[in-house]
Amino acid sequence: MPRETKKKDVADDLTIAARAALPGLSVDDPSRPATISRSTANAPWLLQQHFAGKVDLAAELINRYPALPLMTLFKKKPAHAAHQPLLGNLAAPDGTASLLIEAMSDSHQFQLAYTLGSMLTFRFRMNDLTPVDCAHWLQLLHREQDGVAFLWGESRWEKDYLICTIRRQFACLYAFSPAGFEAGVRLTHAVKNEMHDWLASIWNPDTASTGTTPNLLTW
Repeated sequence: MPRETKKKDVADDLTIAARAALPGLSVDDPSRPATISRSTANAPWLLQQHFAGKVDLAAELINRYPALPLMTLFKKKPAHAAHQPLLGNLAAPDGTASLLIEAMSDSHQFQLAYTLGSMLTFRFRMNDLTPVDCAHWLQLLHREQDGVAFLWGESRWEKDYLICTIRRQFACLYAFSPAGFEAGVRLTHAVKNEMHDWLASIWNPDTASTGTTPNLLTW
């Protein structure tokens, strides 16, 4: 009987999501995602190293993308009819790069299109999110201190996901796809906050007006 109980505990460690602590990351660590299981064996190498506390994720991403375009402009466009997305457009001042966010009202699903010039666009689909995932991400985006904010659903890195790194000078918003492509931009803090407030107004209009999100950092 004790041996069977031990086997069950190990299985639970590998399958129960969200509330179990990660190795090297306390439950209050700002880089801790809202939804993750204890097993990171199948995660991309960089995430494995991050969760093990062996790399500075923000520094490593900056080294990989040392000259990201800086988004200093944010414009939003309402939907003209039902079942059409609201549009939020982040752009560089010289027009060489942009990030288009398409979000459906009363939905936590959205898409991002990273465009370089008029030649190349990478599109990421965030279709596996819950209200808890989004609220946790918004809360981390709203923090003033340096940190890392993940946005992904129960499938984690097996589907498209976002990582936002926040520093005193600027923030970076990276998107990753299991299909093997990645994209990133830098954001001024003013643009980051505009994006935060716009998404909050779509995902949770009741709390958006107060500028707060539910406190989920005790998970």
